Amino acid sequence: MSAESRRAPRVALRHRVWCEGDHVTLYLQSLNASLGGLFLRTATPLPAGTRARVSLKIDDIEMVADAEVVWTSEPGSPVPGMGLRLVEIHSGADAYAALLSRAATGSA
Repeated sequence: MSAESRRAPRVALRHRVWCEGDHVTLYLQSLNASLGGLFLRTATPLPAGTRARVSLKIDDIEMVADAEVVWTSEPGSPVPGMGLRLVEIHSGADAYAALLSRAATGSA
């Protein structure tokens, strides 16, 4: 996805994330994130269009959101993974926004 089509700026964010799709649960690392989505590193991405639930622990708060895979990296890519759009954040939205803010200033 190009930077021009993003609604929110991305920040580098290395954070462990649970990603639950149909019949699969993955524990992955994010490489970057924004209020609108995140990129998760994986050699086995879910197919584009797949709906998933993502969750990550921020201090003592869990951010839980419904997401959709909008793109996957090409096979053999030096950084394999998938880009997810956050469709709806169910809990932890303020903690997630604060985490992104800290990451943007290098204090996450």
